[in-house]
Parts: sequence; C-alpha cells; structure tokens
Amino acid sequence: MTSYSRVTDPQQRVDLEDRADILELLTYYALLFDSEDLDGVVDLFTEDAYIEFSFDFGNAGKVVVNGKAELRPFWADNFESARQGGTLVRRHGQPNTVLRRLSDNKVAGTTMAMIGWRATPGSNAWYGAEPHDPTYITGLYEDEFTKIGGLWFFSRRVGTFDQPLPGFSMPDPNN
Repeated sequence: MTSYSRVTDPQQRVDLEDRADILELLTYYALLFDSEDLDGVVDLFTEDAYIEFSFDFGNAGKVVVNGKAELRPFWADNFESARQGGTLVRRHGQPNTVLRRLSDNKVAGTTMAMIGWRATPGSNAWYGAEPHDPTYITGLYEDEFTKIGGLWFFSRRVGTFDQPLPGFSMPDPNN
C-alpha cells in the first residue's frame, strides 16, 4: 500500500488559485468523460501525455496510452464499446485530492475515484451485477499536471483500480 504524508514543505504547497484550477480540471475530466465528449476530454491532456489504467483483479490487466494521437481512438473505442454493451450512464466520483508542487509549472496529485454506471438490463455492461444495481469500480488516480499558457493540463494520468467486478475488461488500444 502506498504511504501518503501531509505536505508541510512550503516549496511543495500548491497555492489556492492553482489548487482551484486543478480541481476544476478534475471536474471537467469527469463531466466530459461521462458525457462522452471525446474532443473535450482529449483537450484536457498535453500532446505527449502518458495514460495508464491497471486493474488489480481478474484478468483485466493494464492499458497504456501515449499522447493524444493514441488517446483519441482509445477513448472513442471505449465510448462505443460502452454504448454497444448497453451502458446507459456513467459517473465519475473523484472526492479526495492531495496536491504537491513539483516545480512552478508542474504539480503531482493523488485522487480517489469511484466510477459507477447503469446499463440496460441483460446487457454485458452489467458485469455480473443484478439489473437493479449500479456497477462500481474504485481506485486511485496518480496524476501530473502541467501549466501551459496559464492553463493546467494532465501530462500523466495513472489509474489503479482495485474493486473486483466479474467479467470486467478494457479495450486493447493496440488492436
């Protein structure tokens, strides 16, 4: 288990304006992703962003995506797979975030995540849950944010998910 400590070094503290801007970026990620706004969510990342999602259960494994050129088709496939699988609505909850300044234009952050969705009864998007139950996945996002032209972007997003779901799998970005 990862150990976290409170930021006490004034050099690593994130000022209120940058903190508010980064928390707003996290909120836009959730809103844009959950509404399947492909252009909107991709635009929150730097051109060379590194994205990794891993699953500490079953055979779901790990997905790595490098840069916007790979990110756009990966999420387009993800959104289409969810629709084809019967997902009706998806919601990201990102309730707790800790930030640590790395440099003037770089901040690291850890955010708890709980992602829930509802699906058409009988579809494969239920992943073994009963039709009246929402399905959830929980985990952590370890992020790096980069400030460019006064705006914050994701330059690294590593999601490690630990809530087991029967039959859960992610599309392979290499196919």
